[in-house]
Amino acid sequence: MYSPVLIIACGGKSERMGIDKCLLNYHGLPQYLHLQKIFKPHFPEIYFSIRKEQFATFSAVENTIPDIDQFAGHGPISGLLSCATTFPDRSILFIGCDYPLLSVNDILKLTTDFKNENPTAYFNEFYEPLLAYYSINSLDILTSEFEKGNFSLQNFLAKISTNKILADDIRRIKSIDTKEEFDELLTEINKIS
Repeated sequence: MYSPVLIIACGGKSERMGIDKCLLNYHGLPQYLHLQKIFKPHFPEIYFSIRKEQFATFSAVENTIPDIDQFAGHGPISGLLSCATTFPDRSILFIGCDYPLLSVNDILKLTTDFKNENPTAYFNEFYEPLLAYYSINSLDILTSEFEKGNFSLQNFLAKISTNKILADDIRRIKSIDTKEEFDELLTEINKIS
């Protein structure tokens, strides 16, 4: 059995932030490159899920997977199903680029102790679909849901038997979505370093 492909989801429109969240610099690099750097020793295959409108931004980046037309325009599910089409026989670790305090150990927790072929996701009052492992079986079900017009990954994870993972530190699985949150966290990070 193949190991899962790690996908860094960079395709969000970042409307509340006003700038692509994958380009924000918390740790000396754009966030998508920071994640690639910390995950690379553990995951030999790392790809970036993007929207077609991001081609110019990612023109010099290898391993990008743009949204496929048949899935495009429906949020994170568009990127995930485009990646699943690219890797039809592989499970996918789907990781959002907007979790600046995420650690490698947080992601490794998603890849251990599977008791079934269900997806596994972090849970904090609700499932975190961009901090999740999607098994091949669950991706097949997700494709059927998409065809029925169900585009919410969060609803999908709640509907099927998803394995729950709880964070060691809840702050590490908090997404940063606004300029105010970014400024506040950056000030905090700079105080520590």
